[in-house]
Amino acid sequence: MSTEPNLLAVRDELASLVKNEHDYLRSFYEQLWRRPLAKRVRLGRAVDGLTYDRVSDEKRRVLQFHCAVNESRFRAGDVLRLSQNTPSGRHYEVTWYGEDDGWIGVVLYRKGDFPAFTQEALIATEWTLDESYVDLLGLYERALGDLTETQIGRDQVLPTLAGALKPKVDLGAFDQAATELGAQQMNDTQVEAAAMALASHPYALIQGPPGTGKTRTLARIVRQLVERGERVLVTALTHRAIHEALNKVCDVVSPDLVAKIGVPIYDPGLTTKEFGYFKDCPLSNADSGYVIGATPFTLWGRRLQDVFFDTVIIDESSQVTPALATMAMLKARRYVFVGDHQQLPPVIAHLAASQGSSQEAPSIFTRLRDHASSTLLTTCYRMNAELCQWSSDTFYHQRLQASPDNAQRTLTWPNSDGLPSTPWNLEPSSVFIRLDHDERRTDSREEAEIVVALLQDWSAGGNSPSEIGVVVPYRRQANRIRRLLRRRFREHPSITRRITIDTVDRFQGSEREAMILSFTASDPKFISEQVPFLFQAQRLNVAVTRARSKRLLLVSHGLIDTAETLASQGNESAALFLSLLEDATLAPWPG
Repeated sequence: MSTEPNLLAVRDELASLVKNEHDYLRSFYEQLWRRPLAKRVRLGRAVDGLTYDRVSDEKRRVLQFHCAVNESRFRAGDVLRLSQNTPSGRHYEVTWYGEDDGWIGVVLYRKGDFPAFTQEALIATEWTLDESYVDLLGLYERALGDLTETQIGRDQVLPTLAGALKPKVDLGAFDQAATELGAQQMNDTQVEAAAMALASHPYALIQGPPGTGKTRTLARIVRQLVERGERVLVTALTHRAIHEALNKVCDVVSPDLVAKIGVPIYDPGLTTKEFGYFKDCPLSNADSGYVIGATPFTLWGRRLQDVFFDTVIIDESSQVTPALATMAMLKARRYVFVGDHQQLPPVIAHLAASQGSSQEAPSIFTRLRDHASSTLLTTCYRMNAELCQWSSDTFYHQRLQASPDNAQRTLTWPNSDGLPSTPWNLEPSSVFIRLDHDERRTDSREEAEIVVALLQDWSAGGNSPSEIGVVVPYRRQANRIRRLLRRRFREHPSITRRITIDTVDRFQGSEREAMILSFTASDPKFISEQVPFLFQAQRLNVAVTRARSKRLLLVSHGLIDTAETLASQGNESAALFLSLLEDATLAPWPG
């Protein structure tokens, strides 16, 4: 069966992006692995000084190592190279399993490597973990080939990607679903979004701004589908997003009908069972509805080979490229895309490297929004009304409103007696502190000192360490703050482990009672070069919407002055950043 030329152009467009990304990553990592170990560690792309401890799970090949310091950027499911500082030579392919107090766990990727590693581990004294990548070109090529070689690819997926196939809504099914969902403690826009997802074919789009209950809405959609007897796939870019979605699903669907398939990931909070392969999962023999969580890549390997679904739900789809989404779309007849194009876009390394970080990578969510409308969730259950206002005005046409239950929320202190006056004590929920430091780029000693002082005040006030977060633009600043925090809380290491200090990218999807934003930079020339990154609209939106009741913005005079100069020259990103400061209250720093 022939395929129209314009549809073939879509396939070729995706294939070109995938090939260019593959070639760029291969070259990038070959150069990275040749750098000195100290440099790789400083960049957050390696962990050194690991000593082998034991096999903590022989069936799943989980290896445990002692680790004194980990300041890497690694997260669950990341692909790494385990070696004796020979990442470009002899090494073992592993995935990041997790970490806890003093240990790091990885999963040995290839079963055949297990005997060789156990022998080598007896004589090796020290190991390193290096950031790596998986050569996924073959999986992508298989999926993109199916776009033209299979009926579902030709008749549905390709036309959807090309904008030639628009969603149709069964109004009768919509009314019935809305009636059923209305009795499940959902607000009006959540009911509308879920009913639209259940009544639309072949796809529906749900835009979920921060804190609007998009994952809860996703879970209610899954429940209705399972009750209809459908096989449902829940997928996303990251394991963390998949786990969060599955946890919500298990609140409304029997955990016996939910499973995660894929490489083992250390996550004590995951409430559903994990299986390496679908064939080992009890649901593989089910004759009624069930839910599987897996990454799109897992669908094209042996773990979920030849398994098809009725509906695929892609969470955080504004971070998923069209090529990656294609892997999931080819496995079902209906799709629900849950995302928010006003939050972080996908990361496509070769585009960022060749055209600068101002080049926004395309996502499946933004691509389809050009051809179909989305349902916007409008009630925010996270931020109070003051914190919600700037994002609502700036990104959501003033439609995002704080729920009455949290609109008036304020920061309370369990132990406020005798505490000195600090920015925490100020009544406004959004406060910024103007700092006097110069010529700082990706890290600032001065801001790190102030962040830790604020964290000490937080702790002295009797607040939980797990309810405060620090978001920074650069990994080096996060590392500096962590090192200083460990020194100040040397006698209380459990406190430092519970305080999250990370980049904006790693905070998306998370929330805390209070947040500190350290913007770090003060060198005017550097700031001017970093405008597309520092002042990126989606990045700012994610950073400032993590807090429930209080956010403190730490901003150097150099950053403010440079932003004012750029804004006067017509730079919209700089003007956006200044509007954020104007929305906050200036607080003096007491020293």
